[in-house]
Amino acid sequence: MNNICLYDDGKHKYYLLGWEETEDPNMVPTNQYLIVHENNSKGGKKYE
Repeated sequence: MNNICLYDDGKHKYYLLGWEETEDPNMVPTNQYLIVHENNSKGGKKYE
């Protein structure tokens, strides 16, 4: 399975999770997304 980064501006990332090319007609996309936001609060870690 592949994850696709749909958006990245350095502070925010938006991923489509679990995308897989398949010929199986019984498989359907799950439409699951992950949103990553940089935490600028004290003690927060910046993602890479």
